[in-house]
Amino acid sequence: MKKLLVAIVLCFVLILTAAYSAYGQETPEIFVDPEESTANVGATFTVNINISNAVGVAGWDIHVRFDPTILVVSGYASGGFLEQAGPTLSMVFDNKSNLGYVGLALTLSQQGSASGNGTLARITFKVLSPGTSAIHLYDTILTDESNNEITHTTTDGSFTLTALVLVPEKGIAAFTIKGFGFAPNSSIEINWNDTLLTTIPEEVKSDSKGNFIAIAIVPEQATPGNYTISAEDSVGTIATSIFEVINVQGPPGAPGEPGTPGEQGEQGPPGPAAPMEYTWLAIILSIIALIVAIYGVFKKH
Repeated sequence: MKKLLVAIVLCFVLILTAAYSAYGQETPEIFVDPEESTANVGATFTVNINISNAVGVAGWDIHVRFDPTILVVSGYASGGFLEQAGPTLSMVFDNKSNLGYVGLALTLSQQGSASGNGTLARITFKVLSPGTSAIHLYDTILTDESNNEITHTTTDGSFTLTALVLVPEKGIAAFTIKGFGFAPNSSIEINWNDTLLTTIPEEVKSDSKGNFIAIAIVPEQATPGNYTISAEDSVGTIATSIFEVINVQGPPGAPGEPGTPGEQGEQGPPGPAAPMEYTWLAIILSIIALIVAIYGVFKKH
């Protein structure tokens, strides 16, 4: 009876120990580091695809999705996590960057496995345009020496470049404002220097991707020169750009020759005309301004 009681106690202890070990062991995670990235248009940046709490990993396979209008993959490399356990086969790289995704895979070439924390791969992106893009991990696979899949979790990253683009960047009447990388579905306040700017639509809001477009009217009192256009969303994200109000008047003509007493001198020659493209621009923007004015009148009624 005493031996039976001891055996029961030992079994109970072993069960508790196994349960505690299973509970205390953290699930492996594959994640993008840094979680948030930014860079200017034309520049590159690199993210690490890291792993933590790994146990007995002999191979991995990952896919990364992103917005191909904003980012393109320009380089990749192994992060060295598997190499600590031995030689590997050549890395597999499935480049579908033009479609917005790439796939990478690496496997040990002999028996062995890697555990702990490290970097699976490094991916370099080039920035094509401002905006926001997820760096999304999907179809990720970890395998052990027997080619069995290892349960794990994933955490995505993101890229954001907030910017304000004016079309045209100079003029006299109206221009288009394009915003990128603001808070999604947010109210946007647009200012001319420090004064609220009249826009169409009157209430500007970003879409689900954080982008917006609006038409703005140059204030009537604006003299030729540079002015700061700023846009701010509801969480305090701000972007600025410069708009130049152009001078469409040519320089004054030379003074006429003085006349005899009691007579007026001859009129000087006219100044040179403004460039033809400015004239056409003035006509087009004046038409836009007229449409805006009519829109305002109908809106009041």
